[in-house]
Amino acid sequence: MLKNHRQILSPMFSAFAVILSVCGFLTMHAQNSNDVSAHLSRNISSQGREFWIAIPENDYSNPLVNALEIYVTSSQNTRVTLEHSISQFSLTKEVKPYSVTTFSTRDGSALWNWELTKFEQIESGAIHIFAEHPVSVYILNAKEKSADGYTALPVQAWGNEYMHCSYYDHFDETLSKEWGGGFTIIAADNGTEVTVNLRGKNYDGRGRTVSGKTIPFIEKIILNKGETYTVQGNGKTIATFDLTGSFISANKPIGLVSYHQRAMLPSNNQNGRSHLVEMIPPIHAWGKRHVALEFQREGKGDFFRILASENDTRWTLKYYDKNTGQLIRESQERTLQAGEFYEELNNYAGRGQAESIRGVSVWEANKPVLLMQYSYSTFWDNTNDYDPFMSVVTPVEQYISATVFETPTLPSFQTHWFNIIAVGDTNDTNASLLKSIQLDGIPLWQTQPQLLQRNIPKTNLYTTQIKLAPGSHIIAGASTFSGHVYGFGNFNSYGLPAAIALKRINRIDTLPPDVTKTDSCGNYHFYVSELKNSPGDPKVVQRDQGIYSVELVQYLSENYRIRYITAPTIPYEPIAFQFQFVLEVIDPTKNAFGVVTIVDRAGNSISDTSHYVSPAISFAPTFLQFGAIRSGTQNKRTLSIINNGDNTIFVSSINLRDGGVFVLDNSGSISSVPPKDSVQLIITFNTPEQQSGAYADE
Repeated sequence: MLKNHRQILSPMFSAFAVILSVCGFLTMHAQNSNDVSAHLSRNISSQGREFWIAIPENDYSNPLVNALEIYVTSSQNTRVTLEHSISQFSLTKEVKPYSVTTFSTRDGSALWNWELTKFEQIESGAIHIFAEHPVSVYILNAKEKSADGYTALPVQAWGNEYMHCSYYDHFDETLSKEWGGGFTIIAADNGTEVTVNLRGKNYDGRGRTVSGKTIPFIEKIILNKGETYTVQGNGKTIATFDLTGSFISANKPIGLVSYHQRAMLPSNNQNGRSHLVEMIPPIHAWGKRHVALEFQREGKGDFFRILASENDTRWTLKYYDKNTGQLIRESQERTLQAGEFYEELNNYAGRGQAESIRGVSVWEANKPVLLMQYSYSTFWDNTNDYDPFMSVVTPVEQYISATVFETPTLPSFQTHWFNIIAVGDTNDTNASLLKSIQLDGIPLWQTQPQLLQRNIPKTNLYTTQIKLAPGSHIIAGASTFSGHVYGFGNFNSYGLPAAIALKRINRIDTLPPDVTKTDSCGNYHFYVSELKNSPGDPKVVQRDQGIYSVELVQYLSENYRIRYITAPTIPYEPIAFQFQFVLEVIDPTKNAFGVVTIVDRAGNSISDTSHYVSPAISFAPTFLQFGAIRSGTQNKRTLSIINNGDNTIFVSSINLRDGGVFVLDNSGSISSVPPKDSVQLIITFNTPEQQSGAYADE
């Protein structure tokens, strides 16, 4: 064989060796869906990804118990983890959309030693709950004859200033029991500097906390992540000592749980003691207008407290028959100073012998207030069926359009009720707003037609009460509303807000975040900004409050994922005024649809919808035969790239998996392929000087 002999080669090229980076037709528009997930993502509500909660002591340490349960619900598939450092407990569970995941002492997935029994001592007593996607968390603490629950507020919605609200200490001489009211402070960050300003009532001067402090008293403490600090009355007085109005502030966001170990309402009642507990909204989320619907009992009314956050707070009260709308009573204007509260009616006159605030009550103030609604003890109605609980009344300014909520599944709770107050339009004869509200997928007005008639006089608000089955429930609509869920059992009761927004309404911020984005083949890079501050007095002009949440609405989205760039999560401290994230196509060979909702801390939201159409591409021919080529020469062939779809395909790059001796001649000049058309890619085969055999597929 001669050394300079040139072989004849027969190369073949596979079209599948070409790698196209292409984009289908992309579009973006505002999202107007009425889907529950979309509504939830546009609210600053009790939904969140991270929670720190605390379990204040119910009754006393060793009574007969029913169950301690933590309920988790979501509109999305997710996983939730619960951790408690002291007990070295950690457990992760799956959460299915619109169903309930329960951590319970009944099966060992919750522990009774999570109850806080140390007072005015710093301890690592908080429970950490976190999830991949937003969830709602509800807590029920049920002893045999004393129970209540609360709605957990996510860390993202915490604030720096709070006021405590509970009830008077209660000493029972007959039972020789000491039951006190108090509060638990929760920290989510190291180095949380807290100032506790004890205020309230001490009518006879004998009232003290467990450690002996009286009021007024100011102390400073430093809490680290997951630590708690509980202050409680010693329970040695009857209806004279109450820490309600105590002011708690911190340099970093904190949580506050107000409670009473076991109270009787009124204190001079003859029977019916029960636990009281609520997680209190920060002062920046308080409102000036509240409407409350009487709990479903025997029509003798409920106990209320109104608590002022600022000096010279003027307020009025009117209440109406819930069926006829007839005015029952109108109070004169009263004035409260910061930390002061008014209560009505706190005196027992015999079984069924007194009436308190009945029907639908309307409370209006010139400055932000907290309104707490209480269920009286059993003999208030001349029956044995009821027990006390307390529930924060949602301000009208904090109504929301959707919520997923939970009623306890313990068999000892025999009845569950849902009170709803919804915004309607008195000028709309079709009642479109009210008819849009659905409970568990069924229009509410169809099962509760009275909703359309029960208008609160001189307002656009409508009310009704619904008896519920135990378990998870979904309510959503075009209207906004408040909701309270509560129930009664044998010697037990509970009550908590089911629907509450937690917007920062103490400043003027009416503009949604600014959003800009760039795209690359269906992947969007988002830049979010909250920097629209106006110069001048911050109380008068627009002051952006920062970014609260950025969420991909999973239920409405397909083949998209969200990746945060600025930080792993939206920080709650320090507040984020700028944030970047990417919306990524998971599989570019499939179509994608994504709904992203961005909310600021004032509750303003903006939603974007993105479409990605997977390119409908084919190649012709599938294989290119270059024929017989002498070694050391080259040959060219044309490969057609065909767009079979109805939208233009944009080509960002063309490459080869393993080029070898094949070269793409004109790949840089191909930028798009029109619909139902094709472009030609020229491929050159360059033979080497020395080669043996034939080239197979490339």
